[in-house]
Amino acid sequence: MRTINVIVSILFLFSSAITTAQEMSEYQITLNKALSFKENGGATAAWETLTPLMKNKANIEARYYYAVTNFRRGFKEGGELQQSKQLMKELATEGYPYALAPTNLNDEELCALPRYSKACNITPIWEVRRQAYFDWPHKAQDPQMYFLQWQKFRTELINKHQAERLSDPNLWADIGPLLMEGAEKGCAPCIATTYEYLTENKDVKERAKQIKHYQALAYQAARQCNFGYKYYESYRIFKSMKFPWEKIDDGIVERACLSTGNRNKIISLALKNIGDKNAEIFGVKIPNRTKGVAFYILFSDENALEDLSIIDSFLGANGDATNGDPLSAKEQKELYIRSKKAANQYKKQLPPWGLRTYADPTEGLQRVK
Repeated sequence: MRTINVIVSILFLFSSAITTAQEMSEYQITLNKALSFKENGGATAAWETLTPLMKNKANIEARYYYAVTNFRRGFKEGGELQQSKQLMKELATEGYPYALAPTNLNDEELCALPRYSKACNITPIWEVRRQAYFDWPHKAQDPQMYFLQWQKFRTELINKHQAERLSDPNLWADIGPLLMEGAEKGCAPCIATTYEYLTENKDVKERAKQIKHYQALAYQAARQCNFGYKYYESYRIFKSMKFPWEKIDDGIVERACLSTGNRNKIISLALKNIGDKNAEIFGVKIPNRTKGVAFYILFSDENALEDLSIIDSFLGANGDATNGDPLSAKEQKELYIRSKKAANQYKKQLPPWGLRTYADPTEGLQRVK
């Protein structure tokens, strides 16, 4: 039976309470600044930002992303693959799950490490990789790890248990404990997946109390603009829950999305505020052109928006905020001035690192154009 180390107190990026920049350590701020550079194509800037953090071996997340950005800047500037591979091997030997991803170490490289060579001989390699998510003590301020032990090995787990549904008893016994633990620590996809499991069972009425609990967790997560990593967002499942989402204060959601610098949700706020029905934020709101364009300016390259025709294109292509009538040149300019002023105010609410996409960390040593 696997033993899961429970952390009594853990501070993570998508926490159960919004963390202000003042409450964050300098390490966390520096790490987020580096990840913002990385996610926006600035591998060299990210690498330079992470370099001072390498002095402390305890900064394992920084060491991981240093290896990633070292490879990416090297791929563009001359090749640093071997150095990055060596760093990944060191991290894998320490048991850091992301380092074990196939994008970082292939089967041969992983099984050549003394820590894993014996396990590779008696266990499928995908299980060796997955085991790291159980053995790691969750020091890495990242509750999404609880979800990735399921998501990254979904096909293998379904085949192993011959499961047709999430509610298969053997499958859930394997993946459920970590998902439920992660849900309590603020892992949004864990909340969504556990809710799916509970409502998929025939004895839904008997699980009413549990279902209500996960609805409440989802409600809090949504209020905090917490939907998980870019590729594992949970809003669709959250939205399907029978819960009064309209009671969520729009201002609270906006402040939360701004305080975390969630780039994906900033554009969703832009779309929502101009009346786009497909905007990925809960609730219905009367279109607010100024606010919508302000969020769009915040999301986009501000210099690109100096061409006011882009504003007209943005409004016209998303919803009916212009009621089918294009704005005149004068109206565009007035809207832009108002929106730019509002965007500058919103910008003050962003965290020290600005905007982040919160990308999948296991993408690792992939070649990025």
